[in-house]
Amino acid sequence: MRGGEVGALNSRFVVRRFCRGILIQAGSRPQLGDAERNVWPELYVKLSKYLKPIRITKHRPFQYAGPGLRFDLERSQAWLRRFDER
Repeated sequence: MRGGEVGALNSRFVVRRFCRGILIQAGSRPQLGDAERNVWPELYVKLSKYLKPIRITKHRPFQYAGPGLRFDLERSQAWLRRFDER
């Protein structure tokens, strides 16, 4: 994937190139959502769908998710897929 392809997806994405890859910033600032009200961050959903074909499929659990929180493999996979059905 080249950075220009992502930029063509939506002008609100910022693509930064690095020697070993790219960083994709979805919008100028973080977006908020509310799963209980079924409100999802538009650009995050769009980027997730765009990147789904190259998403990692074999990985270990993330382990640390904050103080006292651990992600097992199932929770790690769910986090990666969190925008898939939006």
